[in-house]
Amino acid sequence: MTKMFRLFLFMACIAIGHGAFGQSLDKFFATRGVASLCEMAHVTNYFLEGTYTINSSYVDVSITGWDKNADKKVYTDLRLVKGTGGQPFSDIIIKRDTDDFPAFAAFQFYVELLLTTYKAILGQEEYQKTLREFEKTFNAGSTNWTGKDWAVFAINLDYYSYMLTGK
Repeated sequence: MTKMFRLFLFMACIAIGHGAFGQSLDKFFATRGVASLCEMAHVTNYFLEGTYTINSSYVDVSITGWDKNADKKVYTDLRLVKGTGGQPFSDIIIKRDTDDFPAFAAFQFYVELLLTTYKAILGQEEYQKTLREFEKTFNAGSTNWTGKDWAVFAINLDYYSYMLTGK
């Protein structure tokens, strides 16, 4: 298995369910960005509606979702801080979240489950090689990432994908 293929497979596992982008930031958020963030913030909630405001250094996103477990509407307000050097976003700030479960906590569990599966498929040695390559490529130490950190990574991949496919 080549290095590039391992890296691609690793990235694909992390970005599962979060892969499409378009011509502009505005179109991205209008077509799928807000819904993607809802899925990442609370993976079991239904996306009902959302709004966004694009500013020069950040994007504010307000999401209304339906918590299936508590049978109620939940509201999540996020701020995506724009990145530099080709990285669309560098951080997510949780401004408000009315869900009973912390935003992005389940997404962290979801990613850890995918990584554990990936590790079981590759074996420890190949997994560590792939992890080192990932960290080198993205200049990031992913071993201590939170669900929010993984969400920043996933929304960036989602935006890149949208830019490439227009969907």
